Amino acid sequence: MKPMMCFELRAALEDMGLKPTVLAKVCGVKYLEAWRWIQGERKIPRSVRIILTLIKTRAPSLVMSGQLLEWEVKRHHVFREGETFRDVLKRWHPDVNQRDTTAEMQVINQFR
Repeated sequence: MKPMMCFELRAALEDMGLKPTVLAKVCGVKYLEAWRWIQGERKIPRSVRIILTLIKTRAPSLVMSGQLLEWEVKRHHVFREGETFRDVLKRWHPDVNQRDTTAEMQVINQFR
């Protein structure tokens, strides 16, 4: 299973009606760490997908079998609050970001 991206995390939180403060609490981290996941500033630990799957399905057997949920990313999860392609590109382009953002750029280009 591919790592969770911030766009998918935003989709999961919206789908489940969870606020970042609740995410931080159930994951046992400070709010700032959860905020950094949502903003894409930090990699999202695999345990976050596991926790969200458990909350959504209430089915530990699903998690034990390795069948973790994936959420559908929509345009508003990528382009937030009037952001343009250029705005998003500034944040996610590998030359600017100094890290491999290939997966994120593929998602961004889908909604261009």
